[in-house]
Amino acid sequence: MRQNEQTADDIEAFTDKDFRDLSPAERADLKVRLRAARYVTIDGVFVAENRPRHEAARDFAKELKACKVLCAWGHTVYLLPFDFARDADGNQKKSADTLTDGEFLELKETDRNIRGNYNKAIGQGKDVLLYVTGDVDRQFALNEMMREIGNLRKQQQAGKKRVDLAGKVYIYLERRREMLLLRIKTSGVIREGDPRLGALPPASEREYTARK
Repeated sequence: MRQNEQTADDIEAFTDKDFRDLSPAERADLKVRLRAARYVTIDGVFVAENRPRHEAARDFAKELKACKVLCAWGHTVYLLPFDFARDADGNQKKSADTLTDGEFLELKETDRNIRGNYNKAIGQGKDVLLYVTGDVDRQFALNEMMREIGNLRKQQQAGKKRVDLAGKVYIYLERRREMLLLRIKTSGVIREGDPRLGALPPASEREYTARK
């Protein structure tokens, strides 16, 4: 882990526009800068030193809890600097909470509103973790995701929403201690995979078509 300290201006230079509007080159450069910021390790999670100082204790505890779940499944997680989520005036920006396995990943916690929270998270990072605290089972979560992907595809076709759906969606069902991984293609096709880092896809990976 590199310990070269980055200034707030170095990171804020990339937050003048939303993450979804960054070019591939800007995203690659931003990853380098963010990895070079100063981090401490808490229960296996690389936490930016200024994150707990600036965030409300309750919010930080929720984020750390979600990050620890990802670590337990073998993933490498950086909880990113506070500056990354703010512009020069301190206003909230649409940016990801973490850099997980080298990709920007947004964290969302919900009781059971999977569709609404996925919709909020899409575009903030390539990948998403939905931490579900309510009494929800795997089939309910999968059905909700198929419906929301179908809804987003319909909006895209009508020209109402422009966002690349391609990415990974992790859904952690807290009460069941179960993790789902959905790999979503740009076309909206959903494939269910193994959430463990480095796990090989099954010989007959289950594929689903989004519902309209």
